[in-house]
Amino acid sequence: MRATGRRPPSMVDVARVAGVSPATVSRVISKPEMVSAGRVARVRAAMSQLSFVPNSAARALAKGSSGSLAVLAANTSLYGYRTTITGVEQAARRAGWATFITVIDEGPDDHARQAIDLIRGQRVTGAIAISFDNVVTQAMRALADEVPLVIVKTSSEPTIPQQSCVHIEDDLGVLQATAHLLSLGHDTVHYVGAASGRWTGYRNALVAHGRIVPEPQIVGWDLDEAYQAGLKLVDRHATAIMCQNDEAAMAVAAAVKDRGRSVPEDIHVMGVDDHPLGYLWRPSISTVKLDFHSAGLAAVEALSEIIGNPGATIERRIAASLVLRDSTKQALHKREWVRGRKPPASRSDLIR
Repeated sequence: MRATGRRPPSMVDVARVAGVSPATVSRVISKPEMVSAGRVARVRAAMSQLSFVPNSAARALAKGSSGSLAVLAANTSLYGYRTTITGVEQAARRAGWATFITVIDEGPDDHARQAIDLIRGQRVTGAIAISFDNVVTQAMRALADEVPLVIVKTSSEPTIPQQSCVHIEDDLGVLQATAHLLSLGHDTVHYVGAASGRWTGYRNALVAHGRIVPEPQIVGWDLDEAYQAGLKLVDRHATAIMCQNDEAAMAVAAAVKDRGRSVPEDIHVMGVDDHPLGYLWRPSISTVKLDFHSAGLAAVEALSEIIGNPGATIERRIAASLVLRDSTKQALHKREWVRGRKPPASRSDLIR
């Protein structure tokens, strides 16, 4: 966590000192009769110790006059968005906050304006913007100066100066994944996905290892685009492919099979996100695990803190980790088909 300047104590700080939840602190502020006498005493002692004074937004939230939280998102059918929203909703519900979701559609600017006007009309106490693409990034700027706002972002999206955020470190995860693929003996690694922070992490890994950076196969969310990119890379004798997400990795793996090759014996494939279907796919997909659920929980905690601390800037980082499965198991042979030679005829020939 990082705060700018000397920030005043928050409800989260009071809760930590008192040994209770932020929701209990909120109830002590607004409805102490609903809390046991012992907890009220502990919370008030902590407030006195920390010189905590609830601001108007915190008091309004505690009293229920505006105890609502807005969530801005784009394509909620995508795994990252919906898993982050689940974390936000669970944390908000535990704190006694109502949550409503506003989807910012791709399209004319008036769609975004209508969504922002809807949030303004609800007079929410705070908002969380899940900024995984430009459409949400642009919309959230309109709210940044109006309500307490926390941004959940990946490495692709810019951070608004002095704006609280939860940063999912997908670029560093992809850097680690690409380095792992190189460690398996590949001369280089190919990329299928958008020109995003994930691509930057991939490129940085190749550059750091002194490897050639092949021309990326730029695709969007359409899985057929990823499948077609996979066909091209098989034809170009790629031996390792880093994909922007697990769905794209599954599409690429299907393309490898349809070209008469095999994952992982001929080509290693790696995805990102740790989508549940990646585990069930055959072969199971190695991936960069991004903990979207924890990001949602952290966003609500950060929002609680800045509501009690006007002017504070909170930054939290969610680290990525590698989950290695069958799609990157070490191949037994040295991919003789790449060099135009036939694969070994027997298992004994595979061991070099």
